Amino acid sequence: MKRAIAVILMIIFLLPVVALAQTKYNANENYNILKITFPEFIDRLLKYDVTEGDISLFLNDLNEKLDADATLSLQNFKSRMASAIQKALFSGSHGNLLNALIAEYYDEVEAMMVTKEVPPELQPLYDIVVYCVLGEGDIQLFYDVDKSHWAVKYIEELAIQGVINGVGSRIFEPESNVTREQFVKMMVDAMGWEISENEIGNIIIETAVNLHRNLGSGLFENVYEVILMKLLGKKGLSVQRQVSVPIEYEGEHFDEGFRVDLFIEGKVIIELKSVEKVTESHKKQLLTYLKLTNTKLGYILNFGAGLMKDGIIRTVNGLPD
Repeated sequence: MKRAIAVILMIIFLLPVVALAQTKYNANENYNILKITFPEFIDRLLKYDVTEGDISLFLNDLNEKLDADATLSLQNFKSRMASAIQKALFSGSHGNLLNALIAEYYDEVEAMMVTKEVPPELQPLYDIVVYCVLGEGDIQLFYDVDKSHWAVKYIEELAIQGVINGVGSRIFEPESNVTREQFVKMMVDAMGWEISENEIGNIIIETAVNLHRNLGSGLFENVYEVILMKLLGKKGLSVQRQVSVPIEYEGEHFDEGFRVDLFIEGKVIIELKSVEKVTESHKKQLLTYLKLTNTKLGYILNFGAGLMKDGIIRTVNGLPD
């Protein structure tokens, strides 16, 4: 029975098939990442006669068996990985770990025997193994930060490097004064990371297309404006709405020369429309806004278009292609 359950446990590591890549992290690094990204898995095993050293030893054993396979390829990956796991589990060196896995995850194992799929309770474990061993897919340390946040890819890689080098563990407990979202913002400021106009533009286009697809056309402009502001903010962009821009003319100062619908990161202007057709005057107006604010990139987003791609007009003011 133990052998049958252990074989089913291999499904965690084998589904779905992913592209083969060079091993991204070694076994010790795998364990450190596992400890911070899936701590409940470690905690459940440690209730038995299993130590952190036992888990780390198993990962080392598995890693050595894979490294020794000079013929490992995409075509034979599933079978070779299965063989390596089976050899490691039944090598006689990991009895406590095998017993703990069966005792703690018996129901999940039974479900896998029927569905042949990884249950939600163990999906984080599979994701971590794929990411660490194959360098494919991704893992997320900051679950309360929108995955589409533009800076997450930088933050998470930095955090992972800290984790695998033993810096930090469960650093965001509920009683912590700093949330993960605040930490991301702090790191962006501290590292001096900036997002370019074109990167902002790509996010704007993707978000606008999805919004148009979900809501359709024909609503008032301010409806799209409010929702788009919220969506872009979730992606980590600083968004100002209905920004009053002063102008100077012949020595006179005018506090409210014009209003910008949305001003993104102080770098990109968005003018929203919900009309049948964008006119030349609309396009000239946006170019004037760009010049008066010394901004290099702007978009007219016409949510009245049948297809959003037909309602996106990009205008530049000295921005290199």
